[in-house]
Amino acid sequence: MSSLLTLDAATDAGACGYKAATLAMLRNLGFDVPDGFVIPAGVQATRDDIATALTRLGEGPVAVRSSGLAEDLPDASFARQYDTLLNVRGAEAVLEAAAA
Repeated sequence: MSSLLTLDAATDAGACGYKAATLAMLRNLGFDVPDGFVIPAGVQATRDDIATALTRLGEGPVAVRSSGLAEDLPDASFARQYDTLLNVRGAEAVLEAAAA
């Protein structure tokens, strides 16, 4: 079983980071936030894990966002210290982007 989380389930900021947890909260409140998945801290995602998550999202490119557990804290900002890679296609490319 995959240890990746759907974005809706990524509510633990300690494991998923504040950015993902906030997006999960907004989705769960009904805001129009695109679906996604999260590789929690300490998890080594496999190509099969990523492929399964991408299949659930459907066809098309995805955005891969690097993040940190201490990002977007109420009293600290780490703006522009993380990257977002757009138009990433396929499990191998997602794994490479996540490792970058």
